[in-house]
Amino acid sequence: MLLRAQESIPDRASLAAVAEALAGLPPTYREAIVESYTAGRTTRQTAQALGLPHATVTSRIYHGLRHLRRALDERDRLNGPTRSTSRPAHGRRPPART
Repeated sequence: MLLRAQESIPDRASLAAVAEALAGLPPTYREAIVESYTAGRTTRQTAQALGLPHATVTSRIYHGLRHLRRALDERDRLNGPTRSTSRPAHGRRPPART
């Protein structure tokens, strides 16, 4: 499962955990994700910057985000969820307490 629009990275895990998971990605996936997200580029702009076909960049981002989520989920499974990741596995937040 990919990161959802309503699920920002700081909500998903600490930035240090994300940086660690990013560092563990294969370079082709990491390059496409970093180029797209940190530079704020569209996938077409990223493809042009990397000199790759648009479909290749789209695929690398998709698969890279899948690997990233799996790495963060595995970290949570081994270490227990961080304060910001304590939500059900299906990704929805638990109901607010009243």
